[in-house]
Amino acid sequence: MPIKYNLTKNDILADKFHKLSQRAIDSSSNEDRILNAAAILIASFSSAHSWRTNTYITNSTEINKLRSPEVKSEYTDAKRHRWKTVTSKDIQEVSQMNINASQFATWLSNTDKSDGEIYKLAWNKLQSEFDKECDNKELNIA
Repeated sequence: MPIKYNLTKNDILADKFHKLSQRAIDSSSNEDRILNAAAILIASFSSAHSWRTNTYITNSTEINKLRSPEVKSEYTDAKRHRWKTVTSKDIQEVSQMNINASQFATWLSNTDKSDGEIYKLAWNKLQSEFDKECDNKELNIA
């Protein structure tokens, strides 16, 4: 008897991140850049990959600490290698965090200015997926 799996949109997105990590990212492909940026954002905000950032972003009184060297270090690690190990649980955690625009903008100050636009675009696409009530067959991240 075959084994059945129920895949959620988070599983599908995590699989896209994994497939991207297994090949060279085409820097001329907007889809690859957005997908990579989305994975970096998830790794930057999930407690499994960046616990200080997660603590500061979920506690509204800690918002100024989002500019700390520790958060920048966690972002650098997420950009370098942690994005490659993002799981559907990480995606689910971040999707339930309710990160507001000012928190995101404060965190964004840790990134290179040249990457800011792609992170904003990826974050908007992620949020639109997070806001959907149920899983769809089609995922519109990249």
